[in-house]
Amino acid sequence: MAAQFRSFVDSFIWAFLIVFFIPTTLIVASWKASPGDIFYPVKIVVEDVALLVVSPSPQTSGSLRIKYTERRFAEARTLLATKQSVTGLTYLEKQVEVTTQAIAQTSDPQTRQQLAREYVLSLSDISTALVEEKAVVVQEPNPGPSQTKPIEQIAQTSSVPITQAVPTPTPTPPVISRQTVANQPQQQPSSVASPKPTPTPTPSTTPTPPPAVRLSPSVVSSGSNDSPSKSGGSASQKVEQRIVVQKIEDTHKKIEDTIEELQEIAKEAKDMQTQNKDNREKGEGREQQERAESSKPR
Repeated sequence: MAAQFRSFVDSFIWAFLIVFFIPTTLIVASWKASPGDIFYPVKIVVEDVALLVVSPSPQTSGSLRIKYTERRFAEARTLLATKQSVTGLTYLEKQVEVTTQAIAQTSDPQTRQQLAREYVLSLSDISTALVEEKAVVVQEPNPGPSQTKPIEQIAQTSSVPITQAVPTPTPTPPVISRQTVANQPQQQPSSVASPKPTPTPTPSTTPTPPPAVRLSPSVVSSGSNDSPSKSGGSASQKVEQRIVVQKIEDTHKKIEDTIEELQEIAKEAKDMQTQNKDNREKGEGREQQERAESSKPR
């Protein structure tokens, strides 16, 4: 009996770990996931479950969707900064569209007006941040070709003669063997001749050559190695930069259009509230008039 009870307890513990611990681990691991990460779908599922839980309250549900929009923008900014990827902007546009539809379908005019105004403020901040992101992408310097001039250009622009560094061979002294020295005949002493006066040469001015500039092989080769691969890489970077800028501009325009749409939704909701208030006041006045008429003696 004790063994069966222990087996039941072990099974219950394992079931508890599988049901609660593994999903909790996945939620924590996916919390900072970005589009393209392996845990990002888990993050989206968790957000949908949270929306389902708060769905009975339109105010809470709408505010949560607005927070999701801000989260999508944070993910898009991270991808732009780290990978130059515009995938996050696509998710941002989708979230903006879904949230706007949810706000427009809110039945209560007062709640709809409050959510629309709140979302306008949030999207205005995102729109400003997108303009800043575009400026950062445009101002990023592209690596250009090497600034080192080839040796021919240096020679044309400089009056100093240029010579390349060439190693100078070291002369090797001749080896004289002892046998050669022994076989040489000994010179007989000769009579010493009287020294004759030697004329002293007149010194003449010799032009001093200008110093030569020596260039290392790395400098010479770096100027002549402007291969097409560098220009090709720069061209591809410019194309990618243009794609990122265009996507940012498209997203910015959609957000600006959504802000105008939300302002119209808030205006219509306010007009509906005013109309409902007028109708209530008219109805109350009509009821009071009917009561007054019914209370008069006949």
